[in-house]
Order: sequence, then structure tokens, then C-alpha cells
Amino acid sequence: MKREEWKKLREMLPLIKAEIIRNILESEGIPVMFKSAAFPFTDTVYFGMGGMVDVLVPEKLFKQAESILSTFQGGGEDGSQENTTS
Repeated sequence: MKREEWKKLREMLPLIKAEIIRNILESEGIPVMFKSAAFPFTDTVYFGMGGMVDVLVPEKLFKQAESILSTFQGGGEDGSQENTTS
């Protein structure tokens, strides 16, 4: 059986933001996995639930996940809102 490849969708996000992304994507049927982005001795054991994580999705669903997030978040490639006011 072939192992599924995962691709990094976002990196170094606070856990709370990563959870929001997970909820959005999982509601669309896209599985999400977190990978700790913490340096040694800076994980949640020492600093609580504010740790930084990378958000990964299956490689075959990466483009779909990007599309969902860009639609939901205003189109910024890095997940940020674009300024549309003039």
C-alpha cells in the first residue's frame, strides 16, 4: 500500500489559527495534520497551548485546500487579508 504524501499548506502558525484552518478544510472534506514548528524547549509543555505549528494536507488535495482558503480569507497567498479599500 502506497503511503500518502503530505504537503505544507501554512507554516509557523499559532495553534489557534491552525485550528481554524483545520475546521474550515475538514468541513470541506480535506484532512489536516499539524506538525510542531517549535524549537526545542519552546513547545506547549513550557509555553502552554500557544505553540507554533505547520499545517499539512494531502498533496493531492493541496490546490483545492489553497483555493478554499483563498476564497475564505480574501485571496492572500500567505493567508492574510488583502486590502481592498481605496
